[in-house]
Amino acid sequence: MGASITFNVDKLIRKLDIIQKSHLPKASEQALKSLGFDLREVL
Repeated sequence: MGASITFNVDKLIRKLDIIQKSHLPKASEQALKSLGFDLREVL
């Protein structure tokens, strides 16, 4: 079984305003894509 990272973002999300909340899904998608490309080079 591989290692995993968990992070509870509930407290963080409560502090965000409406504009920031609207950008969160796109930002997380881009971060995961970037991570995937970086991991592909490492593995």
